Amino acid sequence: MKSVLFICILGFSSLSIFAQAGQKELTINKLSFLKGSWSGTLEAQDGNTQESARNTDLQAEFSRKGKKIKYLWEYSGADGKPVEEKGKIKVSKDGRSVQFGSESFKVSNFVPAPKEDRYRLILTRQEGPATYRTSFFLSEGKLMINMESRVSEEGAEYQSVRRLFLREE
Repeated sequence: MKSVLFICILGFSSLSIFAQAGQKELTINKLSFLKGSWSGTLEAQDGNTQESARNTDLQAEFSRKGKKIKYLWEYSGADGKPVEEKGKIKVSKDGRSVQFGSESFKVSNFVPAPKEDRYRLILTRQEGPATYRTSFFLSEGKLMINMESRVSEEGAEYQSVRRLFLREE
């Protein structure tokens, strides 16, 4: 009986080691798929109605600076005036969280497939009744960044979404 228990413990610890080795840990080097100049559209929707959705052209630039990636987005605001949005993306030492601009997120999912030029990164954050989710998807030279915020309180729900559809220049 002791030998069966020992074999089971040894088997579970081996599985644990292999599972940890197979995890895709996020590092700043693995975010290099963002680097470069991109152009496309920004779709923004505040509230729960399709009528408030708006589209505008967008220019995006991502560049690596040491242990962070700087970004610059240029587009037209709702009032038609030019908007310049810039910030930094930093990955924590343990690869479990990301600072995206002024916001801190938990890495929920990271799937790199560099041979196929495909990547998926999903970041999430919960603050009371508010849920924030930012997703990056790269496939076939197209990058989509989806930023959602949802607040659910007392039967009411509010949702804000910004989607960036980009192609590498």
